[in-house]
Amino acid sequence: MQQRYRVRLISVVVALSCAIVAGCSQRGRGGLSAADIRAAGGDSVEVVSAAELPIELTYPQSDDQGNYAALAEPRALVVSGLVASADLVDEIEVNGASVQAYRVEGYVPFGADGEEPVYRFHAPVVVSPEDAIVVTIRTGLKEIAGSFAPDRDHVVSRLVALRKATPEDPWRAMRLGSAQYAIGAYEEAIGSLDQALASGQELPWACFRLGMAYLSQGMADEAMASLDEAIRIAPALPDPYHARGLVHYSAGRYPEAIVALLDAADSAPSWAEPLVGLGLSYYAQGELDEAAGSFEEAIELWPSWASPHYGLGLVYLDQGRVEDAMASIDRGLALGPWPGGHHVKLAEKLLARGEAVAADRHLAIAEAIGDTVPAELLEQVRAEVTEPWTMGDWPWGPRVAHGMRAVQGRGLDDVAEAVSAERRATE
Repeated sequence: MQQRYRVRLISVVVALSCAIVAGCSQRGRGGLSAADIRAAGGDSVEVVSAAELPIELTYPQSDDQGNYAALAEPRALVVSGLVASADLVDEIEVNGASVQAYRVEGYVPFGADGEEPVYRFHAPVVVSPEDAIVVTIRTGLKEIAGSFAPDRDHVVSRLVALRKATPEDPWRAMRLGSAQYAIGAYEEAIGSLDQALASGQELPWACFRLGMAYLSQGMADEAMASLDEAIRIAPALPDPYHARGLVHYSAGRYPEAIVALLDAADSAPSWAEPLVGLGLSYYAQGELDEAAGSFEEAIELWPSWASPHYGLGLVYLDQGRVEDAMASIDRGLALGPWPGGHHVKLAEKLLARGEAVAADRHLAIAEAIGDTVPAELLEQVRAEVTEPWTMGDWPWGPRVAHGMRAVQGRGLDDVAEAVSAERRATE
């Protein structure tokens, strides 16, 4: 592992810089105070509506009434948001996933008054359309929790109403665009975000989200222009660097992706997403040791996130460490899917190593989550498998009586062992 990684691991609780984004006119209850934290009291945390607290989700976007733009189907995703707090935020937990936050400036979450420090967080979770998102904030020995209710239609209609009430407020247009982005309405998101930027205010957050919307539409040049503008306005904000890395990676420009992703990782050392992007970029260049180091560091930060476990398994397969690869992939399976076509890549590698049953498993998952599965590969795998694997054979599938959310409540080792045992039984 490079020295850069070691330093970043040591300083995981400390943000190396503050991200600067433009201000917001929203005013409300104010940030969390020591009295707020004491009010939670006792050993158990009272969960209140997030509308009562200065917390905002930026992906999936929330409104000012404690709702968030729920997705259409169960998904593994990284929830992002902000919280205002007068006290130092030690830790944030989102639906059981514990992460470190880092300071940002200039963004006032719903319910805050702009006087308190603001912390940004990212957390890997799996949510179904009916799931609440519960954000727990820990300061010292106390904690308080706010719950966001899933209601995509209400969030969009609420943000539309706020936008119409004050059309001159670009932040309301930006939040509407963020909500539209979250539900996959990318063209509408681009329109709303363009309206926000037409105000003439320098809004790096809107530029960042616009870049992501363009990227989702396959408009790489437009995405890069928006992200470059975000970086020009707020060079310390990590998110646009991460997004630039994604643009470069999708275009096969791996050295450029690595530079951008290192910038994001150095600016937000408690954020694991750039590290997985780094791992994939190093892997694409054949730098397996560097890729493994990036995936391992991501696992250190977010052990409950499936993606780096899968990525490490991919590296191990190329290194000929099949047993280690299968163990790492099993851990990924215990935690959820790996979107973005990566299950197909795993299937190709597994088939090449003679693991046809495991390859069939990943092709089935790829099909279920909407990835494109090459017909020739599927034919090759199915020719070597006597009984195709189905989603019901996965702890995340319907055969598990308590459903997908149960995995978050079980020990990782227990679930991984269950997946491994099932794999051994079918081979």
